[in-house]
Amino acid sequence: MPHTKRQKAWSDMTPDELDAATKQYDRFIPIEETRPLSHKAKALWQKAQRAKRPKNADLIVVAVDKKLLAKTDSLARQRKMTRAELIDRSLRSSIAFTER
Repeated sequence: MPHTKRQKAWSDMTPDELDAATKQYDRFIPIEETRPLSHKAKALWQKAQRAKRPKNADLIVVAVDKKLLAKTDSLARQRKMTRAELIDRSLRSSIAFTER
C-alpha cells in the first residue's frame, strides 16, 4: 500500500480530514498480507515488552558506581533477569533480612 505525504500534522486536521487520512487503517488485514518481524524489529518489540513497569512501581534515578553496575548487569544476565528485576529482588531481600 503506497504511503502519501501528509499535508498537515494529525493534530491540525479536522475530524473529517483525520478520518480520510486514516481510512486505510480501518480495514481488516488478512494474515496473508502480513510478514514476520525483521530481526531488528523483533529485538525492539522484545525490548519494549520487557520495559513494561508494574502499575504500582515508581521510576527512580539512582547514581551507581560503574563497576558495581557492570557486576549487576553481569549477574542479571547469568540469572536471565533484567537489571530492574535483580535490583528489586536485592532490595526486598535486604529489607526482609533487616526486619528479622
